[in-house]
Parts: sequence; C-alpha cells; structure tokens
Amino acid sequence: MIDIRNIVFSYNVQPVLQDVCCRIDTGDFVALAGPNGSGKSTLIKCVNGILKPQSGTISVDGQPVAHYSPNAMARIIAYVPQSQRRQQATTVFDTVLMGRKPFISWKPATSDLDITADILRRLNIGHLSMKRTNELSGGQQQTVMIARALAQEPKILLLDEPTANLDIRHQLEVLELLKTLSQKGITILIAIHDINMAIRYASRIMMLKDGRIFAYGDKSVVTTENIENLYGIRADIIDQGEYLYIVPRGLPANKT
Repeated sequence: MIDIRNIVFSYNVQPVLQDVCCRIDTGDFVALAGPNGSGKSTLIKCVNGILKPQSGTISVDGQPVAHYSPNAMARIIAYVPQSQRRQQATTVFDTVLMGRKPFISWKPATSDLDITADILRRLNIGHLSMKRTNELSGGQQQTVMIARALAQEPKILLLDEPTANLDIRHQLEVLELLKTLSQKGITILIAIHDINMAIRYASRIMMLKDGRIFAYGDKSVVTTENIENLYGIRADIIDQGEYLYIVPRGLPANKT
C-alpha cells in the first residue's frame, strides 16, 4: 500500500506537485493521466525515492520511503523510466538478469536464471536473449527494461510511459501483462498519455492538472466535463458497458 500525504515538490522555484494526497491499495492498477507538465513523472520519481519532496510524506506498507535502504527498496519497488540511457553492449538475457541483483549475494543461482528465462518468455522476447541490447529497436529496448523490472519480483511496479515506443500489438501485450500482475497483488502505477488505454486496463484513474490531483477513482471519473477540464478539448464518451472510449471532437470554440 502506498500512502501519499501532502506532497509538495518544486524544481528550483517552479512548483510541480502541490499538496498531493492519495492512497493506492495493494493490487491497484493506477493510471496517471494528464497533459505534459502536469507532474506525472515527478510523482512517480517521488514514490521511488529518486526525488525528495520539499514537504509531505510517502509511505510504503506504513514505512516512509526515506527509511528504506536502496537494496530493501529494490526488493519492493521496480521502476521503468520514460527514456533509457544509451544501452551498453550486453545481451538481453544479462540485462534482464540484472533485475535479480537485490537477491544475489555472490553469483546468480539457478533460480535467478530460471526467473529471467521465464520473464523473457512471458514478454515474448525469448528469441532475443543472446542479442546485444544496442542492436535492438527502441521498442525492443523498452520491453527489455520492463522485463528487467519484473525480474526484481517487486510488490510495486512504477512505469513512466512504458508503451510510448511500442507498436499497438506490443502495447496491448504489455498492458495485458500489467493487468494480470495487478490481479496477482502487484501494485501498478503507470504514467500514460493514451487515456483510452488507461481506461481499458487500469482499475483506477488519477487525473493530474497543474501539479494537483484533479480527480481520482474508477472509470466513473471519466466524464466529458473532466476530460475537457483536464486537456482543454471537447470530447464525446462512448459507453460500451465494460469499456469507455473517448473520442475528441476538437478544441473549445474560443480556441479554434
């Protein structure tokens, strides 16, 4: 469980998060939605301890994030950033195996190798095992980074635009996997621009605007009023029972 209380974060004097409060329960699949600059990536980095808020607290399972050692944190939280640094010339298998580092004392055990191979299979990239990561496409590299995070066997998985470089098939495969993981008790927090994908797969939607939580809840928070307020567009919402779809109609009259 993640408990976020009164988080304030600024880059220099520019406020990014302002009095953010929410609770994310075990097994929730939460999609962070909002325009560029709304604070999605910053909030994820605060939860992971990469950034330290100026005020407020973030606790995981009742303990402040700041109290966890790096190794203890890595056994609980895995993080997939939006963009990767230049890939080193290591094999895909070895890259994913690095996700087992918090559990390895001297050298990988047979179980570490088995877990790595299983994750590669589940993400349909087993055929890339012996390829060098710098030989892969951007989408393949992103999938490998997701696999490395899963190798940590985390309780919480944080992802910043993980499907941005993936084609539609691989987007669906990744989001289906994340949904399955949440159903098994892993808490998922994902920043995503595709609001329709967020609605389809996430159990809860958190709408951020100007560094504040604008709305937070199940798909009932997806209304034409909220979408227009959040993105500044006119939109229709098509309700097909199990799924909602947002169809943009254009900018407000005074913006066209």
